[in-house]
Amino acid sequence: MSRIVKTTSRSAERLALEPARGGKLPPELAPRIASYMWMGGSGRTYTCRVHSLRGCPTFPRAIAILVRRDADDRRRIIAVLSCEHISSTLNRAEVRRLGARIGANEVHLIASRTTRAARTDICDDLSAIWDTAGHNSATRH
Repeated sequence: MSRIVKTTSRSAERLALEPARGGKLPPELAPRIASYMWMGGSGRTYTCRVHSLRGCPTFPRAIAILVRRDADDRRRIIAVLSCEHISSTLNRAEVRRLGARIGANEVHLIASRTTRAARTDICDDLSAIWDTAGHNSATRH
């Protein structure tokens, strides 16, 4: 089961979770860049693979950052999860379900071949970029 480290209480419209036949997403749903870098509270940077919520692939144990990208291309983290299912399809299903519920439109994945404790530390570090009012103070590098 995933561990939600930080999330907002925003509600979201339900999104259809399956890509169109042929595996292609409409251009408005496709991410504009393939990778993104976040800086955690410790100053450490994390490079992520970017996927639309609908286009999120299956993935093994990893860190999933649920992101809301607005019309100005600004990204805001709304949840950080350590996905711990052995089954990669269960990890994807959980991320899509939560992402649709809280309004994410991108999934940033950090592949992690480390231990559960190390993944938890990364999640905690990324969660530290939230200020006390719950605003995202993350920066892209």
